[in-house]
Amino acid sequence: DSTSDTYVADRNASHTYSAAGTYKVSVTGDWPGARFSAGQNKLNRVTKLLNWGRTGIYDLAGWFEGSTALVEVNCQDTLQWNATTSTGSMYRAFRLCANLTSVFLAGVETDVRPGVYARECFSLNYNLETITVNNFPLDTSISTNSAYRFCYQAGTSTTNGCEFNLNDWSAVQPTGTPLSIHQIFSTCRIKSVNANNWDLSAISSGTINMSYFIASSAWPTANK
Repeated sequence: DSTSDTYVADRNASHTYSAAGTYKVSVTGDWPGARFSAGQNKLNRVTKLLNWGRTGIYDLAGWFEGSTALVEVNCQDTLQWNATTSTGSMYRAFRLCANLTSVFLAGVETDVRPGVYARECFSLNYNLETITVNNFPLDTSISTNSAYRFCYQAGTSTTNGCEFNLNDWSAVQPTGTPLSIHQIFSTCRIKSVNANNWDLSAISSGTINMSYFIASSAWPTANK
């Protein structure tokens, strides 16, 4: 609405518009991340995430979990973690978003942290029709479950299933923790899967757990 607000160390930022409508919001400055409050209905007002920007994001855990408004995630820029306080977590960042249908993530930069912890990141998104997550390095330093149930039960309410494009994934093992990527596609409704150029060779000790990787998935007849 051509206005701006300035906040300093305030976790309860808000803005009142003079007229109802759909607005594009941008953030400048040092902004490590958000916690959208479902109790205040703010969680259910954000409809699209258009890019990450460069604000010092260090933790995405639970960002949009449970949102009923979010319909699109379209980040053409790569995610860059904060240089000093990064935890590299996308734990349940977009879990259980009832109306999320389209996802595109260009990737994650590794100049600050070696990778990302993404357990259940897009799980329980029943209406998801397409998801593209490229250049995704999994970091085992936080937990063994780096991508456990990443897309669990995605697309189950769609007619033709979800199109999964998870290309150029890799893994790092800075602490020697085994990598667990089990149940990534478990109980999904699948239109197609493209998972090209995965490189998990950095996991030099312990196991790579892929149990139930695609178990109980549904494939509509036309897709089989």
